[in-house]
Amino acid sequence: GSKVTTNNNVTTVTTPSTLTDDTLRLYGKGIKVNNVRLLEGDKTNYIPSFFEGMKSCFEDKLQEDGTYKMEILSNNKNLFNENILEKVNSNYYEIINKDNRRCLKIERPSLMHRTRILNQLKKNTSYKISFDMLYDRTKGDGLAQGGSIHIIYTDGTSNSCYASTSYNEWLNASIITPSNKTIRYIQFSYGANTPTYIDLDTFIIQENNNLVDYVYHKSNKIQFSSIEPLRGVGDVKDRLS
Repeated sequence: GSKVTTNNNVTTVTTPSTLTDDTLRLYGKGIKVNNVRLLEGDKTNYIPSFFEGMKSCFEDKLQEDGTYKMEILSNNKNLFNENILEKVNSNYYEIINKDNRRCLKIERPSLMHRTRILNQLKKNTSYKISFDMLYDRTKGDGLAQGGSIHIIYTDGTSNSCYASTSYNEWLNASIITPSNKTIRYIQFSYGANTPTYIDLDTFIIQENNNLVDYVYHKSNKIQFSSIEPLRGVGDVKDRLS
């Protein structure tokens, strides 16, 4: 059987060189396991400290011919895909024409509040978010702004993107996120009972380099096969070219 030793709350399981079972089972009550490492070879005299293991993708896509099916989605500069709106009950928002603009109209009560737009972004990368918007209120009525875009970072901090508290005029809202922060997700937010119009044909989210004017979001799904899945450890990763 396997040899099990425990020292300073670290449990080491050493298997024999010949195994009759390919499954490791831990039995007991209230067992909690974290920072697990699976090391090949005799490590009884030296067990390295915890390190991040190998990551891989497409390993579960093995085909009958022995190759791995891969599927990659590529986007153009604009990462904002308005099809996300289809996932929200349309009773809570409208896409309408306002001042000859194709707009998303948000007002309370609204399931658009906290609807995530995007949550797969590069680490420590600066992004620019820009769009035209209008708050449908009488100027000077003292009410707070309505809809906005909320950016949540992995360190727990956040930013909001909106034009201003001016009402009944189209203004551009834009923000450039810090390059030393990683965005966890971007979502719609809503502050008060102020109907808000967001011009969908000006809405763009793009990396803050080689900036372009507004372009409509386009994506392309590519499928191909590879003799091996993709793997990576830390900053050393397989790359397709």
